[in-house]
Amino acid sequence: MHNPKKKQKRIYEIAKDGATRNIERKLAVLQSFVKNGIPWECDDSGQPVRDSASGARIVDFVPLNDRAFARWNTMDGKLTDYQNCTYIRMQLRDYFGVISTHGQDSLMKRPESRVLAHSLFTALRKKKREQEVNENGSDNLTRLTSERDHWKAAAESAGAFVVRALDRNQELERNVSELTRALEEARITQRDIEHQAESRDREISTLKKQLAEINRLRRV
Repeated sequence: MHNPKKKQKRIYEIAKDGATRNIERKLAVLQSFVKNGIPWECDDSGQPVRDSASGARIVDFVPLNDRAFARWNTMDGKLTDYQNCTYIRMQLRDYFGVISTHGQDSLMKRPESRVLAHSLFTALRKKKREQEVNENGSDNLTRLTSERDHWKAAAESAGAFVVRALDRNQELERNVSELTRALEEARITQRDIEHQAESRDREISTLKKQLAEINRLRRV
């Protein structure tokens, strides 16, 4: 004769083991994000989705707290606000297996997993900031470099009358080189980028004024 209590206990143990494996899979995915970078949001063909205003790539969904971690899943049509884009979701399922939602208390009941999860949340916040800063910083650098090249061409066409303008352009080139090195070392912040950009804008504005003054003197 079957013992209902033993059967109930067995069902509980199976559910508990399943929840543990699910959490372990989630932690493994987050560890890969820390190591290799958080994926960029993609369309169904795998091409990066870009911000409509800046043109920068967009970091895909990543859980950064207990609530988001519990709701994060790769299942079809379930809590889509807590899912990666379809392309990345399919890759995660193929490589790590399906991850599903679970109760927020499931992580709390596993102290070692919770400690690891919180350390990963901290690392991923930093990783997300770095990726966004580098992506936006590269866009700013492209814009500055393009403007520098434009005014360099204008200065060269003015010949001997634009010595001061060329000197200013050389200073811009040095500053752009410094910004490039800073981006490559990934030790800059968004505020640093904005400050550099504002400085370049002021210098470019000054250069424009100098060229206008030179052209005015030539007409005189």
